[in-house]
Amino acid sequence: MALSQAMLRCKDVTRNITVPISASLLTDTERYFHALTAFRHGDAGPIAERFVHAALFAAETGKTLVDELSHHMNTAAEQLHGTRRSSQAWKILSELLAHPVTNARFLQDHLGISGPGAQRALEQLTEHGILRETTGRDRNRIWQHDGILDTLDNYAEEVRRHRHG
Repeated sequence: MALSQAMLRCKDVTRNITVPISASLLTDTERYFHALTAFRHGDAGPIAERFVHAALFAAETGKTLVDELSHHMNTAAEQLHGTRRSSQAWKILSELLAHPVTNARFLQDHLGISGPGAQRALEQLTEHGILRETTGRDRNRIWQHDGILDTLDNYAEEVRRHRHG
């Protein structure tokens, strides 16, 4: 899939996103593996057909996915409005799409935020209704963005329905 993404970027079809082509290719693994076998035997038609089908599915469902994820990020930014832009909470906010489940240790290691700074930012994001603490403990706590996770779960369900439909 990395090759297909590189080709899409090289042709300026995409610039800042990854099209979820593999999700559709894997909805019918039998046809996909048949197409790969045909390609190995010199027939590129079936793999090209699978790729086109996957790209169309990705375009249809991917737009909805991107729109919903963008909505969650815009809503979170609105909820954090009024907070200093230098706040570590903004730094965490920019990472939520890639890491909708996080903890203070990860933020320290990944973003270079101090332990106390990570805790303050996570508490701030929780107070603003952006993150939810899921463990209920005092130590080794985990936070998540429910909206992003729900959107990703719904997308995965859409792919499963497509597979069985």
